[in-house]
Amino acid sequence: MDKDTLELEKLSSEIKKLKAEIEYIKLPFLKKPQFWTVVPSIIVIALSYFGAQITEQHKEITRLQSEQVRLEAKQSEWKLFFYRNSFNQIEKELQLGYLPGYINGIINSTEGSETVDRIINNPTKKSIGKFAYGVAMQVSEQAISKRKELVEERIK
Repeated sequence: MDKDTLELEKLSSEIKKLKAEIEYIKLPFLKKPQFWTVVPSIIVIALSYFGAQITEQHKEITRLQSEQVRLEAKQSEWKLFFYRNSFNQIEKELQLGYLPGYINGIINSTEGSETVDRIINNPTKKSIGKFAYGVAMQVSEQAISKRKELVEERIK
């Protein structure tokens, strides 16, 4: 083999290599092995990223929901405290100021004075009990209606 033949074979071999490379480049990317090594990696990375995002989102939602429940409980405690305090204040107002005056008003009214005079002139257990029961019923009815009014005022 002479030098020219060797040179010719060398060029022929190089031409075959270039043709093979051109054919390889012309192949669709799906038929190339590099595609099949990169794609699974990209899929795994994407799934990991989105999985982590979803997990973080669920954690944040859970944290916010528990914070909401905690704040609603605290709000309910404050409302309960406010209503109890209002109720106690109403009780004090009724006991200290209103009821004794109402009882005196019943006794000092015309009908109340006449009834007291009748009881003094003829004191029987029945007449005293009936009068005391009537006064107690009127006072309790009036106290209940007054409490309702005060509670409604404070709620508004």
